[in-house]
Amino acid sequence: KITGSVYNNMGVLLTVNGEQELSAENTNGIDTEGKGSNVNFRNLKSLTASSDGGDINGIYADSESSVDVAMSGKIKVDNANGNAHGIYASDGSTAKVSGATDISVTANNPAYYDDGLSSISATYGGDVDVTMSGKISAGAGGSYVRANGVEAQEGSYVKISGATGISATGLNASDDDYSDA
Repeated sequence: KITGSVYNNMGVLLTVNGEQELSAENTNGIDTEGKGSNVNFRNLKSLTASSDGGDINGIYADSESSVDVAMSGKIKVDNANGNAHGIYASDGSTAKVSGATDISVTANNPAYYDDGLSSISATYGGDVDVTMSGKISAGAGGSYVRANGVEAQEGSYVKISGATGISATGLNASDDDYSDA
C-alpha cells in the first residue's frame, strides 16, 4: 500500500494510496521535471514499471527538479524494446531514495548503446543518493548494447550505501560495447 504526496512548483498537492505499477510506452513511475518541482513520497512499498517500447524510468528527475522517496521494497523496470533506467537524475536535478531492497532493470534494444540501460544513473550535473539493502542489477538484450549497473556522467554524482552486490550484463558485446558495474 502506498501513501504519498506530490508537490510541484505551483504548490499542487496530490495524495495517493495503492500499489505503484505502470505499463505503457514512455513511462515514468515517479516523474519530476522543471526548476523548483519536487516530489516527496513516503511509505512506498515497491515500484514496478514496464513498457513495450520508448523510454521508461522507475524514478526520474530532470531540469533542476528533485525527488525524495522513502520505501521498503523493490524497484523493477523492464522495457521490451527501448531505454530503461531504475533511478535517473539529469540536468542539475537530485534523486534521493532510501529503504529500497533490490533495484533491477532489464531492456532489449536500447536506443543509446552506451547509456540506454542503467539501474542507477546521473547525467549532466544530476545527483543520486541511494540507501538500500539489496542488489543492483542491469541486463541488456539485443545488438550493440551496454548495461550499466551504476553510472555518472558529465559532472554528476552518485552515492550508494548498503548495496550487497552489483551485476551488469550486456549482450553481443565487442571491444567498444561492454557492461559496467
